[in-house]
Amino acid sequence: ELILVVKLVAEFPGSGGVMTRLYSRVAQAQHLYPRARGVLHLIIEAAMLLMVLTYMGFETRLMFRMGASKYFSRFWGIYDWLNFILFWAAAGSRFQALAMAGTRAFPPDSAVFVNYEPPAYFIVQWKNLLAFNSFITWCKMFKYLQSLPFLAHLIKVVNTTIPDVLAFLGALFFVYFGFVLAHFLAYGDDIGRYSTLNDSMITLYRMLLGDFNVEEMERSNRFLGPLFFVLWTLAATILFLNMFIAIVVDGFETVRAEVERVSFATFFKKQAVEPFQHAMTKLQKMMEGEDDEESDDEDKEIARGKQVLGTATAEGGLEATTVPGLKVGGGAVREDQQAEDEKMELVLQAVLTLSREVRVLSRRVKSLSDTANGPHNQPSLY
Repeated sequence: ELILVVKLVAEFPGSGGVMTRLYSRVAQAQHLYPRARGVLHLIIEAAMLLMVLTYMGFETRLMFRMGASKYFSRFWGIYDWLNFILFWAAAGSRFQALAMAGTRAFPPDSAVFVNYEPPAYFIVQWKNLLAFNSFITWCKMFKYLQSLPFLAHLIKVVNTTIPDVLAFLGALFFVYFGFVLAHFLAYGDDIGRYSTLNDSMITLYRMLLGDFNVEEMERSNRFLGPLFFVLWTLAATILFLNMFIAIVVDGFETVRAEVERVSFATFFKKQAVEPFQHAMTKLQKMMEGEDDEESDDEDKEIARGKQVLGTATAEGGLEATTVPGLKVGGGAVREDQQAEDEKMELVLQAVLTLSREVRVLSRRVKSLSDTANGPHNQPSLY
């Protein structure tokens, strides 16, 4: 199931002696020589690449519609294409490994050496690219979640603080790297965790999380050990951490002053509860037969209102045919008539709405009165 590639390297320096290193790579055999489950994985990967290609088509059409300069001036435009490039780079490494493995026999003959290191290398790079791209892909969910009102506030806070946070991290890097060099020079010969610059960077970051050994530093250097520890903890955990929190709080206050915050409960009530209640009310009216009666009465009232509107317009003195130089229904007289018609339509709609509400209220009052008078005409259950 697994292929382990081991590489032993021996270096002979000019001063004498030998320096050895061991490198190893592990790859699943089905990634290089697919069997039943491996073939199924290849089919799923091909379907995923087809979906990526379709999404690329949508984004390409949007880019031509907006223009390349405007499209890539957006953050999400650059982010999407970075995501696409990583997808295809990972796919290239995957199929390069398959192509190289096809020229190598598996399992190998016991009398023949077969070098599986090149295809195993591309399998490892394929997984590394997928690991990084999976994080980028899931973070892209914020592109679609920002349309939800109760999450738009949080995402806007993040977008507002990004410029200040990047400037802060740039300034922090110089201080951080200065401390890395100081610890490397002070303890690099005695303490293994500071023997290289990379190890010193990781060790100082772990000190931020509370993983440190002051006694070890003090044994190595009685003066600089405690001094560097106190200076680093003061600068990193007290000064810079509080500056970062202040930047985030300032961005939150800025967004709160500009955008009204919508809670999840309010959003759910408006988008789900209220439409459900409205639908249930309509269903209840349909079951009671009120909609048919109301629609018939409303049609009659609309027809009667339009008749009244036409009569009022005819009696309003807008006699376009008697004005010299004007055509019937044209010019300023027509515009005035349209304005009057619109006003009358609005008044008519308001009257119809009021009439409908009064009718519904009268039916509810009648229903309540019938319910109140009902028990006097029926025998008591007790």
